[in-house]
Amino acid sequence: MLHKQTKRYLTIREVVLPLGITTDYYRRLTTEPFLRTAEQAKKQAKEQLLQQEERLFLPGNFEKQTETGKLENGVYRLTATYLCRENIAVEVPIEGVIVDENTDEKKND
Repeated sequence: MLHKQTKRYLTIREVVLPLGITTDYYRRLTTEPFLRTAEQAKKQAKEQLLQQEERLFLPGNFEKQTETGKLENGVYRLTATYLCRENIAVEVPIEGVIVDENTDEKKND
């Protein structure tokens, strides 16, 4: 919907009062289907996938393994699988220093 709002404040003897009338206008928008050819849909899906890759992945951390696209029931679906070059699920011990607040003594952990 398209929305437009107008405000008119009341005035008495050229003094604008903090009281007024607000009018809201709404206009219903209709949706129109936008049809693409299979080639146009494929091109747009690849562009959107590249944008997501740039936004989500750090350069060099992921490698694309497969990319498959298919047109099904009038919808083009692009699916990609990736291989992470780093094993991000491995637990790594964290070394730190513990300070005893009572004695100000430092201990290596």
